[in-house]
Amino acid sequence: MQGKNIESLSELVSIIGSNFNILEEEIDIEVQKDYILLAHKIKQDPEFSTKQQKYFHDTAVLFDENTPDEEKKYALIALAQIAEPAAYRAIEMFVKAETPLKPWGVIALQQSRILLNTSLSDNPGVFISTGLGGQGMLMRFFAVIFYSTPEAIAPYQQDLVTNETARAIKKAGGKVEQLAFEKAYITLLVLMPLDSELSDILAKIIEECNQYGHFLYEKAVVTNVKKLSEEEISAIVQKQFAPVRRRRPRGGAKKST
Repeated sequence: MQGKNIESLSELVSIIGSNFNILEEEIDIEVQKDYILLAHKIKQDPEFSTKQQKYFHDTAVLFDENTPDEEKKYALIALAQIAEPAAYRAIEMFVKAETPLKPWGVIALQQSRILLNTSLSDNPGVFISTGLGGQGMLMRFFAVIFYSTPEAIAPYQQDLVTNETARAIKKAGGKVEQLAFEKAYITLLVLMPLDSELSDILAKIIEECNQYGHFLYEKAVVTNVKKLSEEEISAIVQKQFAPVRRRRPRGGAKKST
């Protein structure tokens, strides 16, 4: 796919078919960027091959409390680039140890798995990594649906949203992991096939619910990078709705003389 611009996940699926792997764990996108940058830097190290063999034959540095974190990161990246089951098992043991560097270990483990598959197959497939991860062939998304008014919606409206969302997501081949009703919005955590258009599905859910009273805003926010914090969502609410919800003055303004 070199030199080809992919405009959407649906287009990606049309190219690679079902031959792909999704990183299941939720890994901060900044950690993923740091891993890639350090991996690129390490490859420029003239002593990389020597250090790589050193870590391969002595993986104890990964589990030694006295080993600096930066050296452990180096070792993980070095081991992930060795197409040997022993290197994979060492990284796997590190991930199971539940250390603060586990996210680095998870990325290294996935890279090691791909490298091993490449050495055993002519078509190892494509590795897809996002901030929210996924499950099997499904990718995880976080979405926010806003109420059309500042007030929380009624219990019967919550039931309507819950039922309509579950029906629509299931029909699309996905799963609803979390659905929460907050004071001014609804948050969703869902697993969806790559070729599904979640924004369109949410628009249809909102349209269906609004037939029973226009209580939902037409546009939702969707991301697969991270779960938005309450502060981030509140900022969106203020930007999106403040001009609409601001109380207008009664009567015209007096003209000064």
